Amino acid sequence: MKEINKKLSEIPEIHPLSLIVDDATPQSLVSLMNKNRGKISILTAEGDFFERFKNKNIDQVKYDVYLKPYSGDLLRTDRISRDTEIIENPNMTICVTAQPSVIKNLPSTVHDRGLMARFSYFIPYDNLGYRDSRTLEIPKHVIDSYEKIIYKLLSWTTEDTISLKLSKDATDLLHDTMDEIEVEFREDGAFHDNLKGWAGKLIGQLLRIAGLLHVSNQAQSCDQITDVNNTINKDTLASAILLKNYLVAHAEKAFGLMQQSQPYENAEYVLYKIRNLNSPIIPKQTIHQNTKSKLKGKENLHQAFDILEYHSYIRQVVGGKSGTRGFVWVIRSY
Repeated sequence: MKEINKKLSEIPEIHPLSLIVDDATPQSLVSLMNKNRGKISILTAEGDFFERFKNKNIDQVKYDVYLKPYSGDLLRTDRISRDTEIIENPNMTICVTAQPSVIKNLPSTVHDRGLMARFSYFIPYDNLGYRDSRTLEIPKHVIDSYEKIIYKLLSWTTEDTISLKLSKDATDLLHDTMDEIEVEFREDGAFHDNLKGWAGKLIGQLLRIAGLLHVSNQAQSCDQITDVNNTINKDTLASAILLKNYLVAHAEKAFGLMQQSQPYENAEYVLYKIRNLNSPIIPKQTIHQNTKSKLKGKENLHQAFDILEYHSYIRQVVGGKSGTRGFVWVIRSY
């Protein structure tokens, strides 16, 4: 009986699988990951994830819980009241679909530790007022195919890490892309200032996307994870790199929001109105009539014009019969 009890005690405890959490403390995340073979997803439609960093004593927030899974670095927590928990290869997915305002006013430590540089950002234009109520439903065969692939990917597991590599021509494409990005870190480049930390991880993000595309494509024909070809071809990498400019544009907007003040919010609102007027040259008085409900006082509108002109969205000109009437010449609206 003692031998049986000993063998029973050596059997690892079985825990219910937890693929997704909505809101959890850093401490509970470590415990959940430890019970879930080092994996967890934070998927939420609210901004509580970012609010946590604003509302709590920033020194008490365990950044390592969110930072180390990005590269799979060993995660260890030591607590007096509980056993030490060690996760050798942590994996965490974070997806927050909230209003853009949740990333405003974040403490500097969030940026200094590199947390915000680890995200890809997607900030679509507001289509309120232009939505079509008669949208087509997603075809059933598309839903079925998607679910089939997702369930297959979730069922794949292996004790050993499977490394992906690039083909020769894909490697050449990668180096070409790296060289294109590198020059943008120079003093007059796109990544010289606010985007430096984020852009430093851009190549890594593109490779991650290429890996996901590769494995997803392979899953359509492979039954087991061990059947997957571990070489990413040039076409797959090229598909991922197509997202580069898109990711950069949205990151610029996101980091602009993080540093945004009221004058910049006004400028964004004015740009939105200019875009809706859909004309290359617009009288300033017309823009005033379209924005006066929100922008009180012409000085706020003029300040917005100055900001948009500084960022090369518009150019302020004068004309008309008298030669003194103010106009806005739209250079770019996006």
